[in-house]
Amino acid sequence: MNVLYVATYEGLTGASYSLLGMINELKTYGVNPLVVLLKDGKLKKELENNEIPYVIVRGYPWVTMPERKKIIKYRFFWLIKNIINNIAEFKIKSIVKENNIDIIHINASTAGVGYKTSKELGIPCVWHIREFVEEDLKKEYWNKKKAMECISNASRVIAISQSVKEKFQIQLTDPKLNVIYNGVPISGYLVKREKCIFSDKNIKLIISGRIDPGKGHKELIEAISLIVERGIVNINLKIVGSSQNKEYEKQIKEMVLQKKIEKYVEFTGYRNDLPELYKKADIAIVASKAEAFGRVTVEAMMAGTLVIGANTAGTKELIGENYGLLYEQGNAIDLADKIIYAMQNSEKMSLIAKNAREYSLQRFSAGRNAREIFDVYETIK
Repeated sequence: MNVLYVATYEGLTGASYSLLGMINELKTYGVNPLVVLLKDGKLKKELENNEIPYVIVRGYPWVTMPERKKIIKYRFFWLIKNIINNIAEFKIKSIVKENNIDIIHINASTAGVGYKTSKELGIPCVWHIREFVEEDLKKEYWNKKKAMECISNASRVIAISQSVKEKFQIQLTDPKLNVIYNGVPISGYLVKREKCIFSDKNIKLIISGRIDPGKGHKELIEAISLIVERGIVNINLKIVGSSQNKEYEKQIKEMVLQKKIEKYVEFTGYRNDLPELYKKADIAIVASKAEAFGRVTVEAMMAGTLVIGANTAGTKELIGENYGLLYEQGNAIDLADKIIYAMQNSEKMSLIAKNAREYSLQRFSAGRNAREIFDVYETIK
């Protein structure tokens, strides 16, 4: 089975990592992948490292910052980009014919390149919705009606969580929606952590991922400040990740200094050893306002780390009532209370983390994700 994957993100995002893990597992089912990159970026190097063939065909997303939709200059730019996307479709059509492609799989809802080719050639199209768009990316479709019509006409639509399905199923005209949770390669998490959580006097916290206003760093820093004010000083927070929004990153670092908690907070920058970092942490914080899925949540669970997450969207769905603690999103006091509660109830929290690890390794593995994706392919080819 020859499958063409259209990668709408060129960077190393959660969607990109999920795509890589999915393709590697699907190879074991006899899938021959070919990835179309709409732009050169860091994902290209990872495809090469994983020996996944790719081609770069310049194309553009059909989402933008809301304020740009009202500016004539950007509206003109979109017309130009739309022309380039049509040229991309022409190139993809040739690629599909040359490689005897059986299925076109579009990896996100933020771009529609590849859809027109699937319709013109009568090739089944799978559309993966990996984001809310407005709530998490803070972007909007240039033409939402057209985007929803295109996605509705795909052979199958995959939502990465029930939360995503609930949003899109009322917007699609003919929703053929399957919920298939993202998969995480489990190889880095099979070896158990050396120490149980809360085994040391100093409690180690971690928040990982892109440093962005939607990820809740400010309320976490406020929570750490509140904890220290209450006289609890045996804590350390690692903020792992980088940011394209340098002004926001600067605000975060200045906030730490203003709160006088710099001795309790460490900025590590980007790291490629997250499994080991999670295994050394006691608590992982997921403070995002709206996670469509929450790869970092699952990674922390697989590492046996206790997750304290905001009670919204995918985070709430993954943690549920049994696999971590939830706090009221946006409420730094409640977050501080939950962290202190976890510190004071270490035995109970250790059991929750242990159960979450077992559950996540079984439920969110890349192997299970690939099996469910392949079942979709089998129904439409």
